[in-house]
Amino acid sequence: MVRKAALTFAMAAIFCSGLVVGVGRPAMAQSDEDDGGAASPDCKCMFKPVPNVTGDYTGTIDDPDNGTGTLTVTLPNQHRRHVEGTWSVTYPNGQTNSGSVDGLVGQKSVKIKFHTSNPHCLYHATATIGTNSLRGTMATSAKCTDPDSGNFDLSD
Repeated sequence: MVRKAALTFAMAAIFCSGLVVGVGRPAMAQSDEDDGGAASPDCKCMFKPVPNVTGDYTGTIDDPDNGTGTLTVTLPNQHRRHVEGTWSVTYPNGQTNSGSVDGLVGQKSVKIKFHTSNPHCLYHATATIGTNSLRGTMATSAKCTDPDSGNFDLSD
């Protein structure tokens, strides 16, 4: 497994250098996939840089059971594609919830897990990355005893 990983990184380094050596003429390596990662800005390979989504986001969440609440997501840490932080929500009926978040950032969207005090129940969210904004949907995992979902619109 270690050799396979080393070979994968070696191949990625060759492709990102821009030159693939073979019989005939050199060729430039390219990929249009949205798979995130890190590379130099002019590298057209499988390791495209992803947007920085760190920040303090606040906005609304529309929940069919609780109405329109205030959702706050703080994302102070991002390392390449991985992001983590905290979240909290307050609804007009007085219900609150909070916990930690972690997720993966892509070129245009971020997938986030909202952890709650119940380790078996979390929210899965997908958000579109805008200029200083995150907009998307979230729903509880199948292991939650009280299913819930909602749409959110956050800005930094």
